[in-house]
Amino acid sequence: MLRRMATSTNVRAAHRQYLQRIARGTFHQPELLGRMESALRRSLAANPEDVRTLMRLGNICRMQGRLADAGDCYSRIALLQPGSRKAVWLKSMLSGADLTHAPSPGYWPAPFARIANFLRPAEHDRVLELTLARRGAFVPGKVGAGSGRRVRPDKRLGLVADGEACEDIAAWFVPKLRSVLPPALTRLRLAPALPACIDLQMTSFQDGGYARPHQDPSPWEYRLGTPLCIYYFHRRPKAYCGGDLLLYDTDVKAGDCDLSAFSRIEPIDNSLVIYPRIWFHEVTPVQSASGEFADGRFALNCLWPRQQAHGPPPRPPAGGPGGG
Repeated sequence: MLRRMATSTNVRAAHRQYLQRIARGTFHQPELLGRMESALRRSLAANPEDVRTLMRLGNICRMQGRLADAGDCYSRIALLQPGSRKAVWLKSMLSGADLTHAPSPGYWPAPFARIANFLRPAEHDRVLELTLARRGAFVPGKVGAGSGRRVRPDKRLGLVADGEACEDIAAWFVPKLRSVLPPALTRLRLAPALPACIDLQMTSFQDGGYARPHQDPSPWEYRLGTPLCIYYFHRRPKAYCGGDLLLYDTDVKAGDCDLSAFSRIEPIDNSLVIYPRIWFHEVTPVQSASGEFADGRFALNCLWPRQQAHGPPPRPPAGGPGGG
């Protein structure tokens, strides 16, 4: 009996993975998303108060990276159906308002905030200058946790630089970060207390670089409310395309994500993005015509120190270095 139950569970898991792969192929094709959006808008023209269609349209816009349009859909749902916790939650998040309640159990969109024009122009240029000067400090990013970390091009193809490479930036960048974080963390219902030390990590995705869907290493070593802050920057004019951050709807308790539902965030130059690091995320492939290091996609990951969370982990981590 136990063997039959285990076999049945394995079959269901394999079937779900198969459906997830199909979903991933479908919802990463812009032309398909565009056709789906057109069909949904035609349906709404006939029935403007169809909450189910509005939710689907909002999700499609969210996956396209059109967050303002998605927010409009969720706002309409919140007026038509005030008891829809997910719609109210998404409306608040995308409009910049405080989240009124915590995510419910199950698959839930990642809460995130974006701060535009985070640095003054001269400060932005200084970060870029120091990053390009540290070209020799960048090494291939590793995937996994602990002693099992290793380079896995099938999982991630990107460069990282830690430690001394970031010292010249950290001295003035981290205090500026501390000055803007408390209100953002409070709005997202994340832990508002800032640690004594915040580490910086430079990352770069060059032509062909990407990161498959993953959680950060050993997610249970970070408390649920631990944020990840990412500062995006690049040379002007922008010389690459792609490299979007996808934040997948995640069941935090189960340690699983829904590959057919995500928020697409463009790595806008001089912007800071904040989200809980335990949510699954991905970096879409980067394309750079020149192939030069200076024309890549760059980011500064601002990392909280690790602290052991209470209780055992729900499942092994997907692995991967911090950040997107």
